[in-house]
This record gives sequence, C-alpha cells and structure tokens, in this order.
Amino acid sequence: MPMIGRLADETITRRDAQKLSSAWPLDLPRRPGLYSAFAFGSRGLVWAALAAELIVSQIEGEPWPIKRELAEAVDPARFLLRALRHGEIAAPKLSS
Repeated sequence: MPMIGRLADETITRRDAQKLSSAWPLDLPRRPGLYSAFAFGSRGLVWAALAAELIVSQIEGEPWPIKRELAEAVDPARFLLRALRHGEIAAPKLSS
C-alpha cells in the first residue's frame, strides 16, 4: 500500500508514547504543512490522482474522496503507530 497524507510528528509521538499507543492512525500528532505521497509501485498511475485528491481534501478541510478505513490504511503514520503498539518506541526517560 502507498503512503498518502500528512506526516506524523515523531518527536511528539515519542514524548506521548504511552497515551498514544491506543490511538487511531489519524489521531497521531502531525507535522504542520508536511504531506507526502509515495511508495506507489507499479500502480502509480492508478494511485496518483486519488492521492492528490486526498491530500488536497486534507489541506482544504473538505470531505475526503475515500472512506476513513482506506485513509488509515494508506496513512504514513501507520508504521509509527505499529511500532508504538509493539513497544518498539518508548517515552524518553527524564534525567534528574
């Protein structure tokens, strides 16, 4: 699956790792103004137009051209959320 949408803010996600481990992909904190559309593979011609429509809809705050389930399936933050849920990313330890 390609990665389409606003990129997650990994710094904030790491800081709030414990409370975000049960979040939905679209609920993770995002980098302001940073969107991506990549990893189309051999189906780039099919995905490119839909990716453009999705990103424009996200930027403009309009209804999305796809259902939430598909948007979560192509969300770039899905790998970060998977790492959170598997305990691969932990909150930073505070120094005393």
